[in-house]
Amino acid sequence: MRRDLIVSFVIVASATTAIAVVPEFIKSGPKKIVHKEDTTIKIDLPPPPPVEPDTEDVKELQDQSTTMAPPSLVDVPTNVPLDTISVKAEPPPPPSLKVGGTISVPVQHSSFNGAQIFNLADLDQPPEPRLQPPPQYPFEMRRAGIEGAVDVGFICDTQGHVVNPTVLKSSGHPELDQAAVNAIERWSFRPGKRGGQVVNVRMSELMTFSLENN
Repeated sequence: MRRDLIVSFVIVASATTAIAVVPEFIKSGPKKIVHKEDTTIKIDLPPPPPVEPDTEDVKELQDQSTTMAPPSLVDVPTNVPLDTISVKAEPPPPPSLKVGGTISVPVQHSSFNGAQIFNLADLDQPPEPRLQPPPQYPFEMRRAGIEGAVDVGFICDTQGHVVNPTVLKSSGHPELDQAAVNAIERWSFRPGKRGGQVVNVRMSELMTFSLENN
């Protein structure tokens, strides 16, 4: 009898415990297991195509390699011995060479204005020299020992300036003729007078180049 009471008590206690636990289990329900999915997207890219060389560049390089030629022997500089170079020297002109003709060097003076030109014999008062620098003896002529005389004609205008110096008689050497004309060109005078008025006068001068005087 006592054994039956114990078994009954155990059954009642188990039933009571089950009644108390089952509602809570039903209410809460079983726990859900959430599986997180991987959101990473994998994209398989195709492999890049192989790089092919430009056919035009390859063709141009091939053309250059085929057309390039080695330098010829003509382009290569060579040393030339000095004894193989010859220069023909021209001999200097002989001192006795004479060149004729006249040299006319115009001077920029316009004092005539259509006025008459007189000779020295027609004047009451001839021109008086104010400045007469001597001619410069050309160095080459003096070193060569060449002498000569040049007759230079010119006009002394109403202001006393020398106008249009011209070689009337050449020395036979253009260097001496030109030196005489250059000297006369720098001369100046007090103008000549006729009837109390200044006039244009035709004059000449003999320029001598002598080694004894220089």
